[in-house]
Amino acid sequence: MSYNTTKSLLHHGSLVIPQNIISVRNAEGKHTGRTGVLQPVLCMPLYLLGAAPDLIWGKVGFLYRNWRTTFVATFNQWVGALALALFFLILLRVTGQGIPSFVATVVLAFATPWWTYSRDLFRQPIAGLLFLWAIHGAIRFTEDGRARHVGQLGLALALSFTNRITAVAAWPGIVLYAVLGKKSPGRFRTLVWVVTGSVVLATIGIAAQIGLNYWRFGHWWGWAYEDRQFSLSYLKVSVPDFLLSPQRGLLLFSPPLLLFGHAVWALWKKNRALCHCLLLALSGKLLLFCTYYDFAGGMNPGPRYLIPIIPIFYLFVGVLVCTEWHNRTFRWSLYVLAAVGAVVNGFNTLIFYPKTLPFWDQIFRLMKPENYEGMLPWRGLWDVYDVLAAKWILEKYYEWAFIYISGLVLISLFALKALIPVLTNGYPTLRQGQAEAIRSS
Repeated sequence: MSYNTTKSLLHHGSLVIPQNIISVRNAEGKHTGRTGVLQPVLCMPLYLLGAAPDLIWGKVGFLYRNWRTTFVATFNQWVGALALALFFLILLRVTGQGIPSFVATVVLAFATPWWTYSRDLFRQPIAGLLFLWAIHGAIRFTEDGRARHVGQLGLALALSFTNRITAVAAWPGIVLYAVLGKKSPGRFRTLVWVVTGSVVLATIGIAAQIGLNYWRFGHWWGWAYEDRQFSLSYLKVSVPDFLLSPQRGLLLFSPPLLLFGHAVWALWKKNRALCHCLLLALSGKLLLFCTYYDFAGGMNPGPRYLIPIIPIFYLFVGVLVCTEWHNRTFRWSLYVLAAVGAVVNGFNTLIFYPKTLPFWDQIFRLMKPENYEGMLPWRGLWDVYDVLAAKWILEKYYEWAFIYISGLVLISLFALKALIPVLTNGYPTLRQGQAEAIRSS
């Protein structure tokens, strides 16, 4: 749907798209997308980048359809990678420790559904990226008090509303840290700076989304949450489901979160204001979707609605990793949990989950086969066709698979080489006094 919206915007200046199973009708009765237009707009450069090789070579057999489709399909991979970079920088600022922060980032990348959801064009990864960008801005503001960091916080806030309006549930905690985390006598002035800057930019974002909804649908809320059925009565079903169900259980799809209780204590000891504010952000988002009648979020592996806050959960775990890094027993516990998470989410990343049961459903199928009717894994080639390198290998385009995989390896090695000074020395770019202040905060 994002691809079709991007194409329609560029070619026709319109949000009308071909009918599909998740499109809805606008005020004129034509089909359009359900949610905000942030992602389709951000996909425009990738679409235009793919237009050149399409013009030169035309349709080629080793791609799904064409270069434009392939380039746009990589959008969430770029978003996921950028979010990981921000996650690493945040941990580095909070703890000042390079190697443990890098290990925690790798755990988030491969032992959680963040990996799985980088494959498709869902809107949740960009929401998670914006949360991290805002948290980074809030932390930077508490360090130096510069107005541009409030601008970063407010811009992330405004953009998140043009993606999904439900982002409002997590924002009070993040904005509050920009006020509480700054240790200075001018607390009232800080409050005025943060509230004014963030509220002005947030109002622009909300107004833009409301105006777009009126233009498209004739009402302010839009179609994404048209039923607006929220009730505390859903908690008795949604909470156990989000924690332990084989379809959405956080603890099953993100095993390192079993350390979350210990991780909260670790962050509380290091930075109480940050701990309290991040817990408030998590609570807001959890309460919103645990009380929503359609909390399941469709036929998707893992808790799709909670993907934006998984990096926030892992900020707690990351601080714990940095705190307990010299504890050998803890490290091995982390490795085991991360390995399980990598198997679970690697499996789910490879399969075509609309037709094939994801990992934990496959496990429970073995225990109670009469309750599960989905396909066995890899019975059809569609299971791995969503992974481009796998498609090339299966269709014997070995040279393209080799170029692609070799390129990824070389880029990874180059990035790792660039990171080595940071991993070994913490923050070499900060003055010594700043680095010490960050470590002791």
